[in-house]
Amino acid sequence: MWAWVIGGVVALLVLLCCVGTAVAGVVLYADQESSSSPTTHGGSEPPPDAPPNTDASVLLPAQRVEQHVASGLDGAAAEEISCPEDLVLVEDSSTTCTRSTPGGTDLEVDVEVDWAVVTGPENVEFYLSFTQAAV
Repeated sequence: MWAWVIGGVVALLVLLCCVGTAVAGVVLYADQESSSSPTTHGGSEPPPDAPPNTDASVLLPAQRVEQHVASGLDGAAAEEISCPEDLVLVEDSSTTCTRSTPGGTDLEVDVEVDWAVVTGPENVEFYLSFTQAAV
């Protein structure tokens, strides 16, 4: 069974290197450290009747972006992901992170905020999507 899993991971890495682009969109569940911590909703659509966040000072720290990217990309570890900056949690904001694979290949991961909404005082929920490509 492990041979199938390892074979699948190797095939995915070869596909990424040869084809150059893969798209992964996931719902990411942020750890809720406090009521002011940005969180994600359980679906690709924002909660109904929640106003969009337009406050560019609401940020997801780079380390948490790295954790979300790692959990959203199958087989990725947080140590493999490097994001240069915090992510502004406003719809269509983006940042580019780097993924260093065990095989020595660097991949660019574009992280985009699909939506971010205010769901309470000091609380913003969001949904991120990723596009991964060979550098």
